[in-house]
Amino acid sequence: MLKDFIVIKLILSFIIPYITLYAIYIQLNGEISPGGGFPAGVIFATGIIGYELVFGREHFFKFISVDALVICSITGVCVYAGTGAISLISNDNYLNYNSLQSNAIAGQHLGIFLIETGVGLTVSSVMCLIYSLLRED
Repeated sequence: MLKDFIVIKLILSFIIPYITLYAIYIQLNGEISPGGGFPAGVIFATGIIGYELVFGREHFFKFISVDALVICSITGVCVYAGTGAISLISNDNYLNYNSLQSNAIAGQHLGIFLIETGVGLTVSSVMCLIYSLLRED
């Protein structure tokens, strides 16, 4: 916890919402620009870790628990695998996004969005899990 570093704590508490907003921006624009699920997940995890550094471990675990992080990482993998399974059920290649909607362009956008969402959710929760496990006393 940063209780001895008042200036760093104040600046970090001011920057955390912008870090989160930037992670959401990277996630939503990942299919049309550099970025996507992995960098958005790492940036979002940075915001969550900064939250823990500013407000302390006890307050952090009131906000989110290790079990919730595990569930989020499993959900992200299931979103990724489920997107591919839909195309397999439709007798198409794995992760062929054209089988998601009748319009090929809309199917591509939806498929990439779902894949990037799954990757972002998995990466952010696993990074927070790694941090919380390494931070344990």
